[in-house]
Amino acid sequence: MPDGASDVRATPRPTDPVITEQPEPRIRRRDKPANVPFAQAVSHISGKAPVLWLVLAAFFVAAGIVLAVTVGRSPFAVAAWALAGPIAISVLAIFTRVDIEQRARALYDPWPYATVLYWLVLCSAGCGVLLSGWLFANWWARQ
Repeated sequence: MPDGASDVRATPRPTDPVITEQPEPRIRRRDKPANVPFAQAVSHISGKAPVLWLVLAAFFVAAGIVLAVTVGRSPFAVAAWALAGPIAISVLAIFTRVDIEQRARALYDPWPYATVLYWLVLCSAGCGVLLSGWLFANWWARQ
């Protein structure tokens, strides 16, 4: 190479705007490391019965029946009717929706007493609605 001539293959200066560091590749959500524990990986694909919603519905039904029995013939029977009826049935509807979502997963672990408790709560809600409705109607008729 002659004196004074620049080398074309010279390394570029670090202040060159053309040189940028390579960004690290983004890890997508579905890309998981190979060493994820099996239980953690299976927990995303397995489902189970949402028992909490059943217990909550049973609580509302029991509260409605207890309120109906304790207040008897009074305007508070409407609150008992609301607890045992629309509120408890709405919670059962949430249970059904969440249970269907859980059953749609690859694995499903059913709770053996979920069906029995579901029908027990539903029948108890019907009895609570009838009892509180009757007590309220009885109070209204005596006014």
